Amino acid sequence: MNSHDFLYYYQKSFRLMWDTYYSLPSLFPCSGGYKNFTKEWSQNSLDVIYRLLECSLAINHDELVEQNRTILYQLATFNPSTIDGYAVWETYQFCLTKAGIILAKEYNLFNKPRELSLSFKTRLSSIFEEHGVGFDKKAFVPIQY
Repeated sequence: MNSHDFLYYYQKSFRLMWDTYYSLPSLFPCSGGYKNFTKEWSQNSLDVIYRLLECSLAINHDELVEQNRTILYQLATFNPSTIDGYAVWETYQFCLTKAGIILAKEYNLFNKPRELSLSFKTRLSSIFEEHGVGFDKKAFVPIQY
């Protein structure tokens, strides 16, 4: 994963989700509004949250942990560039778990909004590898729309 994508999809997520729940469209906004969301955007967004959920670094608001995959499979069937699909994508909100917050604090991510932390990237990559969701894998929940 290149540095720009890591900063946008992962480091920014940790900085934002530490105290607030975010939907994926709010976490990864698309310029020009919801009509510009693509399948690539959808897949990247699902891959990010899948990794964080699998590693217990994030949690979905108001849902049991066992339902996380069900939620992601549901999202994969709705096109967020339509008003109805966008409404579904906005429904589910995610935030960091205590483990995610501890990791963000350890690397002082709250004070580095646009500066890549290579040590955080290395650590998070290691965590993902330990859980079998490394950056060499993708499309854990394939887009179905």
